[in-house]
Amino acid sequence: MALTLRDKQIASIKRILNLNAPLPDAGENDEGNNVPTNAATDSAAWKILVFDDMGRDVISSVLRVNDLRASGVTIFLNINSMRNPINDVPVVYFVEPTEPNIKKITADLAQGLYTPAYINFTNSISRELLENFGAMTVASSTAEHIAQIYDQSLSFVVTEPDLFSLNMKKSYYTLNSAKTSDAELDHVVDSIVGGLFSVCVTMKALPIIRCPKGGAAEDISAKLDRKLRDHLLNSRTNVFSESSAVGSRPLLILVDRNIDLLPMLSHSWI
Repeated sequence: MALTLRDKQIASIKRILNLNAPLPDAGENDEGNNVPTNAATDSAAWKILVFDDMGRDVISSVLRVNDLRASGVTIFLNINSMRNPINDVPVVYFVEPTEPNIKKITADLAQGLYTPAYINFTNSISRELLENFGAMTVASSTAEHIAQIYDQSLSFVVTEPDLFSLNMKKSYYTLNSAKTSDAELDHVVDSIVGGLFSVCVTMKALPIIRCPKGGAAEDISAKLDRKLRDHLLNSRTNVFSESSAVGSRPLLILVDRNIDLLPMLSHSWI
């Protein structure tokens, strides 16, 4: 039976909670077991999970508290909450790549809240922001406390086995309002592109993209196409190799929300 989008996202999140190591084969441990598979041999089996609002929404849509316990998570906290030091326990960060978040992470490390830190971004971090993060860690002498930094491409929320949401607020208003500045519009478009790219990466599917001419849909399609091509050209590993066979690529149709697709799909002339 083919894996659903939810199945694939769960596997990705569990790999993050396993400190980005390959997941053990399911066997003796089941979903109700609260002891991580490698607890007997891995001193880093127990861990703290710190997320922002987006990370929380992504995880809570597919995992329960018992699932987190089974993956070795003893405490889970919001990055914006007041937190106390917990010595000698690794922390897994799952947050959006934003300047406030990297400042929070740097402050956590400088205060010695946790060590080591396994940092996972929900989406690709920009080169400029990554360089700023590096400069912050050097200035605060905290680089040695960082074990990993990963772009996870999980910037979407699964609401049904094969249905997802980009979890964006007021995006329709922003895209259609005459009061929206160019910077705000670019930010929303880039967020949509990043979310769709995350879905493609999680599905390991390189889509054929179709859209009407003009408007935000065409802009998003062009940027997504460029991002996918850049990944194929520059990435060391091609996650889309499974979809390279002829006839196996899905069709991605991008249209404005003002267009009602239901009547079109309900009639036989399609």
